[in-house]
Amino acid sequence: MGLPGWDIGHVVADGDLKGELYDPDVETAADRAVAVSDALTVSGVLVTFAGLVCGGVRALIRLAGLTGWAPLTVRRAERLREAAHGVIREHERAVRAVRDAWRPLHDARVREELAAVPVGRLRWASVPLLPVAELQRHGIL
Repeated sequence: MGLPGWDIGHVVADGDLKGELYDPDVETAADRAVAVSDALTVSGVLVTFAGLVCGGVRALIRLAGLTGWAPLTVRRAERLREAAHGVIREHERAVRAVRDAWRPLHDARVREELAAVPVGRLRWASVPLLPVAELQRHGIL
């Protein structure tokens, strides 16, 4: 709408129609690009806003300890897990120490028991039977 006796218009500044009068009823590629850009900007702002709101709510829940996964609880659980692994390693070390200490006692006891068995009975102690000639050949009889 213009003043009486005045015509108002816009001139296209660039592109194929440079210098022509701008017609607002004709949609150009630039107008479509601006519309797409506006839509993408609005959707990006909405996604950013939703992320900020959700992140703030999540931070408040964490601070209030409403999730059940409080950071202190997680750290304590990690320390307990490490302690449990330490107990397992200590148990394995203790079992090895007992076995190492027991082995010489066991070997000595086996030698004592074998020394108490008469050599003649050794022939019947194994399967297949040991031939007496083999025992004599090795100096046992």
